[in-house]
Amino acid sequence: MKLRLKITLCVLLCAFAAWSLATVLGSLGVLPASAEESAVYVVREHDGFVGVFRADDGEVPVLMTDVPVQGLPLTARVELKNGVTAADLDEVMLLLEDFGS
Repeated sequence: MKLRLKITLCVLLCAFAAWSLATVLGSLGVLPASAEESAVYVVREHDGFVGVFRADDGEVPVLMTDVPVQGLPLTARVELKNGVTAADLDEVMLLLEDFGS
């Protein structure tokens, strides 16, 4: 039970950190508000962890999580290998919650 609680808290913290980062980058002008709303993201594996990439620039991750891909179920690992697209940051957050739980 303690491990499950720790994992849940870690996932929530990761989701909050990702949301906070997107908010800060948007307010600094790194991610313009219009681009933030219309951008398409890809969630996939990067260096053994779950990463978030802009679809138009798949080389450099916009966000890296501390969720190791190796610990995920086989179906999730296959999805991440192929890349899972998201229409906006809200959808990215939902995907990260799914992969982190």
